[in-house]
Amino acid sequence: MTSTPKPEYESPTQKLFFPARKLLISQQNEREAIIRLSRDVTSFSKKVIFSAHRTLPSLPQSISNQLVVELIANFKVLAKALSLIHFQYSHKPNFVNYKPTISNALEEFIEAVTFGHYLSYRKIMRFLELLEVLRLLVVSYDDLTQEINDARLHYAIQKVFIGFNAEGVLPSVAPETLLVDVFWCSMGDYIMGLLDLSGEMMRYATVHVKPANDEAEVSSTSLQIFRDLQELKAAFDVLALNNKTLNGIKSGQFMFSSKAYVNSSWGKKIQVLAQNYLKVEDLICGVCIRGNENYVEEEF
Repeated sequence: MTSTPKPEYESPTQKLFFPARKLLISQQNEREAIIRLSRDVTSFSKKVIFSAHRTLPSLPQSISNQLVVELIANFKVLAKALSLIHFQYSHKPNFVNYKPTISNALEEFIEAVTFGHYLSYRKIMRFLELLEVLRLLVVSYDDLTQEINDARLHYAIQKVFIGFNAEGVLPSVAPETLLVDVFWCSMGDYIMGLLDLSGEMMRYATVHVKPANDEAEVSSTSLQIFRDLQELKAAFDVLALNNKTLNGIKSGQFMFSSKAYVNSSWGKKIQVLAQNYLKVEDLICGVCIRGNENYVEEEF
């Protein structure tokens, strides 16, 4: 005697709502996973920034062993989080719903990478250079073996910190990284990250405004940061003048409208950029005017 198989749903109501519940639970789990990964990216990007602030302006090629260990540990977490975002979630149908959360984390990551690159190479990292570092980090973590490819990771760090002694020599662009399309990091994310970069440049200029040997009134590092902030501010002024309908950047996407509304995050960051520029300008002018008087650091 064969038993009748039990139906999957006991009533028409269950048949109607249970699949929807299953879908909602799946989406909620994805959302929570994205939030956790984004928090890791944000947290460890901040740690990279803290490490970058401890590099000496006169010796960007020299990084202490302790700093090397910190950078490797922090970038390992970043590589794992970014790799999981790319391979497990970026191709999901609902990924667009998670993009605001990821964009916030990306802005912090871009701020950290561009700041380290600026201190090492004394120039603003270009968008394509950023994508190369991001691709290297994404392919540095293997989700199947849950292991980090040290050669790729070290090469990515070398792209950011010139003083990092990467093991092994890799080509300028690893072939496998070209196959990774990190479409979820857009030009809008890059621009928002650059706006955040101005704050770290201002802090670094403030700390190192006086040279160690006191041979000059203002250090060359602070003067160069001032000039670069001036160019950065001018570039954003030109962007605003040439795109009068640009109301901001949201989730990495440019927002255009004829209305006077301006995205709050975009507007605040533009104001902060101008404030950071003026702070460095006032700082340098104050030191030059006071001459050899004892300089008292201001708190920002």
